[in-house]
Amino acid sequence: MSGWFPIGRDDSGGWRLDIVALLAVTGESFIGEHAQALTSSKLCLLPRIMPAPHALLQPRRPASLPRETAKVCGVHSGIVLDTLNFFANIIHPIDQVRPFAFKVLEIRHSHLLRRKKQKQHSAQLATVGGSGKTADGQAKATGVTFPDPEPGNAVPQGLRRRPTMKETVAEFASNAPTVLNAHEALNVELIPPDNLSDPSDKDELARVGAAFSSPLHLLTIVSFLITIGLVIAGALWEDGTALLAVGLASITTTTISFAARWKPYINGRPPSAAGPPGDIMIRTKEGAFLLIKCTEAVARELYSGVDECYYFVSGFKYRLLMTLSAAFLMPSVILLGNCSFNMQALVGAAYLSLNIAYWMIGLLPLRASWDLTRYDVRDITPEDARKADQVTDPEDLREGLPTYTRTLWFAIRETKEIEWAQRSGSYPATPEWDEWATRALDKARKQNRVWEAIKWKNEIMFNGTRRD
Repeated sequence: MSGWFPIGRDDSGGWRLDIVALLAVTGESFIGEHAQALTSSKLCLLPRIMPAPHALLQPRRPASLPRETAKVCGVHSGIVLDTLNFFANIIHPIDQVRPFAFKVLEIRHSHLLRRKKQKQHSAQLATVGGSGKTADGQAKATGVTFPDPEPGNAVPQGLRRRPTMKETVAEFASNAPTVLNAHEALNVELIPPDNLSDPSDKDELARVGAAFSSPLHLLTIVSFLITIGLVIAGALWEDGTALLAVGLASITTTTISFAARWKPYINGRPPSAAGPPGDIMIRTKEGAFLLIKCTEAVARELYSGVDECYYFVSGFKYRLLMTLSAAFLMPSVILLGNCSFNMQALVGAAYLSLNIAYWMIGLLPLRASWDLTRYDVRDITPEDARKADQVTDPEDLREGLPTYTRTLWFAIRETKEIEWAQRSGSYPATPEWDEWATRALDKARKQNRVWEAIKWKNEIMFNGTRRD
């Protein structure tokens, strides 16, 4: 029995770990899933070992980000699209929306909200500082004196009350010659009204991308530290083959990442352009409806615009880097099979751990890898529509069950429009359905939220038009 298995780790007949070289090129599906988030960050340039780095190289790179199939229609603008953009699907994943569900989301630019609050705050300070309503200002204007507000410390008449710190600051802000306005004192940038709805700020556009605190970035830093540890171990064990293998593998990752690096480009609205309200209605393949309350600028960025990819390297330079990466990768794989036993064990454990880590990150939602703090999202679904995908009344077999018609009525009730439903094909183009939609629109505009949509649909379909 002793001759059945190798004994020890002797080069002639002991255990060998030559297969560890395959670990360096396995896991292509895991890396390919994270390719976009990995290569959109500067951290991807860190020299490190990474499973299957060649998964980042593509002969033909996509010009835009992947999309999901859904009917996207502008409630007022008239646009009709058959796909949902990448970042919009991350904000509200349509694959997580139940059949016949109905949601109303309000999406706004978070940085514009912050600036609006700062503008309001500065306007309040300017009003306090320039209106002459401080205690001292009123005393000068009217000759009326004020008693000290502290109990038990009455001030004799004819003397003015001590000005508070707030009044002193306000007086200084209104009279200081070097400060023209309160917002300048606070160093707050006030954007013109035309630009409040236009996110054309390049710094703000750059914020749409990979999240710096994402698990992928953390794993990138960890793999960089692991690579340093492998280099130190190879130097201590005087394993030159391992040093070359790890070094070439690290250079390969950096070269490939540099060649594949990109950043998202969002098409926004021109600064002086005017347009209709940007509300968007999304209809999924399962019959659910999502109403997005937003400005035209948000609609252009997330829905009607194109999520384009701007690559830092293209053309001949990209092909040259692809060739160099392949030239570095193949020798590194060969050298890994000729390392000492200890180094093969360490490298194998490192690649195995990284493969498992990338697989586990793939279980997380995509939003964990992307920075979308640019957008402020609120669920404002009305209470009487939150359970559109559930049985609301078991005894009412028409209006109490989740159906497509009931959800469509909820959508018309909130938009108070039916043109979007006609353009997007949300109901058949027949006289009966047109009659039903017209009645639904009339009830919606009359604020009738308890209209029996299923009952009237059945009446119209079987008996023709009927008057209330």
